[in-house]
Formats: sequence, structure tokens, C-alpha cells
Amino acid sequence: MEIRDWEKVRKRSLGRSNPKARKPYYIRDFDRWNDPSAWEMQINKILGPNFPYFASPGNRDIKCWNGEDGYQQYLKNRLNRLNIVWDGDLGVKSSAVQYKDIFIILVSPEEIGFGHASYIREQLAENRSIWRICS
Repeated sequence: MEIRDWEKVRKRSLGRSNPKARKPYYIRDFDRWNDPSAWEMQINKILGPNFPYFASPGNRDIKCWNGEDGYQQYLKNRLNRLNIVWDGDLGVKSSAVQYKDIFIILVSPEEIGFGHASYIREQLAENRSIWRICS
């Protein structure tokens, strides 16, 4: 990705244009090059390695989602580093994240697995956080 593209992302998606932004949520199609390492380096460069970042994969991300060097592992490493706990398969279906007063469900319907709708209903019914986000 060219720097000018990342400047657009930085300004629009990652919150630096709004200094009060505290946690980005990124939904699907992380990059066009299937390069999880470069994706992580860009996030770290813009937000820093200890900034909370939540994401779920899209169809273009599936090829590099799993494995030691996959997008999912980079997200797991970030959440572990920040002591953010989740349940299940992060970003896919069984991943419900409680972050401060926000409950986040990260799913990837039509991309990985099945049963997402019932999972979402169950998770929302069981959680009473004021803010509940499903991505």
C-alpha cells in the first residue's frame, strides 16, 4: 500500500484526525496484498503497538487469516498484549470481547463458519453492557 493510501486510512479510519478516538474497529478487507505483517506494521506506525484494535475478516482476508503469521494471530497478539479477553475464535464467530464498558462481537458471516445469527442473538441477550457492537 502506498503511503498516500495509508494517510487516507489514518485520517478517516484510525482516529488520528479525531484525537478523542480511542479504539478503531476495522471490518473486512484489510489490505489488497495479503500481507499481515505489513498491515500490522502500518497499524503500529500510526497508532502504536499498544492501541486497542478490533477487526473481523472479509473474503479477501481469508487466504492469510490463519496461522502463525496470519491476520488473526496479529490481532490475538495485540489483544493479549493489552490484557483484553475474548471468547472463541477471534474475528470469526465465537469472539465476544469485553473492552471497558463496551461489548464487541466480531463475526465473519458468509466467510468462515456458520450459525452467526444465532450466536449474535445469544451473545446480545446475555450481555447488558450499555454499548454493544456487532461487526
